[in-house]
This record gives sequence, C-alpha cells and structure tokens, in this order.
Amino acid sequence: MDQEITQGFGRLKNDIARAIEDLATLSVTTYTGNLTMKADKILKRTKSGNKITGFNTKALIESLSDGANANMDFKLVGFTYLDVDSDAVVFVKENLTPEQQTLMEAHRSMVAASQEARMAFLKFIKELA
Repeated sequence: MDQEITQGFGRLKNDIARAIEDLATLSVTTYTGNLTMKADKILKRTKSGNKITGFNTKALIESLSDGANANMDFKLVGFTYLDVDSDAVVFVKENLTPEQQTLMEAHRSMVAASQEARMAFLKFIKELA
C-alpha cells in the first residue's frame, strides 16, 4: 500500500513537472480549409461500439501527421507563439475574408483562454508550495 502511494505521488510529481515545462510556451494555430478522412480511427465509441461518444483527438493528430487516411487542403489564417520570457510571434493572413475574420476572433479568444488557464494553473501550483 505504501509503495502504491509513493508511486502515485511520483507520477503526480512527474505530471506536474511536464505541465510546468509546457507552461514555458504557448502556441495557437488557426487554419481554414477542408479535411476529409476515414472516421474509424478518430471516433470514440462505447465498449459495444454501437454509439459514438466523441473524438479521439490523439488519433486525429496522428492521422493528420501521417496523412495516410486524410485528404487535407488547409490554409493558415493565424498563428500566435508566446514564450515565457515575453518573446512573441504573431502571424495573420492578409486580406482576410469575413469568414476568416471570424476565425481570427476565435483565434484571439483561444489565445486569451489559454493564457488565463496557464495563469490559473500557476496560481494553483503556487498555492501547493
């Protein structure tokens, strides 16, 4: 029992260390375009397989990475990169269409939400110390 608790705390410590390391940068990328792919690998289903319960995002990213099961036509609309030492890179496509302007509003909201989530996490870590 003591060994299980020690291992559990060890895993928690490692998870927190990875999360803190991840806090060093923030990257948000927004694309527009079309994506066609086979749904078999990316859909989450009940154990019986009869009901779809969501998307397996890891499988989706892997499918996009290998391109074997995907037909992609993406265009970059916006990119934001923020570093812990306040370095920043922001790219916005020129001549945005009204639809792309809406995507950029969503992009800015995602950046703000990510920054807020990181600050909340840092506050949580600070309170643990």
